[in-house]
Amino acid sequence: MKRILSIMFVTIMALVVIGSAGARPEMHKSYSGDALEDAEVLFFVPAGDGDDSVGYMEDEENNAGPESFAVSNGNIYILDSVKNRVIAKEGDETRYIPVKGAEHPVHFTLLDNRFYVVGADRINAIDLNGSALYDFPLPSDITEFNVFRVYNNRNELCLLTHDLVCYKADLSTGEWTMAYDIDVDGEFEQTETIVLPGAKVDIDIGTTCLVQYLQHSEDEVIVGVYEFVPYLPVIETEYTVRKYNMQGQLVGASVINNLEAYSLPNTFVNVDPSTGNIYTMLSREDGIYITKPNFRTEYVSHMEELTEIAERIVSESERNTPMRFSTVTNNKRSTVKNRSELARDHEWTVIPRNKQGGTHITVPGYVSQAEDNSTVYGIPYCWG
Repeated sequence: MKRILSIMFVTIMALVVIGSAGARPEMHKSYSGDALEDAEVLFFVPAGDGDDSVGYMEDEENNAGPESFAVSNGNIYILDSVKNRVIAKEGDETRYIPVKGAEHPVHFTLLDNRFYVVGADRINAIDLNGSALYDFPLPSDITEFNVFRVYNNRNELCLLTHDLVCYKADLSTGEWTMAYDIDVDGEFEQTETIVLPGAKVDIDIGTTCLVQYLQHSEDEVIVGVYEFVPYLPVIETEYTVRKYNMQGQLVGASVINNLEAYSLPNTFVNVDPSTGNIYTMLSREDGIYITKPNFRTEYVSHMEELTEIAERIVSESERNTPMRFSTVTNNKRSTVKNRSELARDHEWTVIPRNKQGGTHITVPGYVSQAEDNSTVYGIPYCWG
């Protein structure tokens, strides 16, 4: 899976559920509920090599494209990660702003007419013309791999880690303080509980679903919900963005149809801090769409299509009997998470033989471009 949810997806792969179809909002054929089809398209940028096109990079495993975006006061800013720039739509004008201080940037946000871009171990502040202003370190013991997203929350710069710990930055000093630690109980159970500062929200989502906390306000919580193909141990999911009130009642949902996705951005759901409106960024073969979807209590599911895909991948003998709740491992989530972090941080040395390749072997770029006997981090490259 792509870096979009690095540790989270590694964890999901090790905890794939098998079970009955999960509960979801009532479906109604008159509404697609799709974040592209059932939405207002605010901005489209075609993919290509030209200056007025967004950068795409084709890869055998994970295509690359824009990783994040921001919306503020009606203006739209797309982090063109392949071309290291921001594409800005401000009224009727489109500008292209260079990004400095980060190679293939993944996380950024806009606050007080400044971009804050996550580098290897720092936050880089850039003005709206691309000039570097200043930088300051990430929170202690946090690297870019721990960052889930950075965002503007009520005119405060916030950073959310994969462990759902939220930090707030004092921009006058560059110091971080931990604002809160979100807890999600009951993974892959009928009801999942999100423990927020001063509130606990019980959400009925179904046994083959997993909640991903995104953001909350005083009266509602915004989550992403992954619904897994039932009884098939493969990663095929449908993703919906949902709003719930603090009583756990569904306010509205929009489905992200990733069947047509060219790449999966790291952040494809965002909130305009000035209005509270929710927007999506969708990567398609022809380019990037920024939309304002309709949030409905009804939508059309793609689970039948996803199940057909999964059934083509997994032979009938390998399928599991549907159960209300089960997993393919007895390991705790904390154990799986620790193992994935050890794999991510594993240190090894590249030798000439690693770079030889062959007729049916494509050596990954991080190996082929490395110097002999240099140190590389991550899962070692293996033949076969």
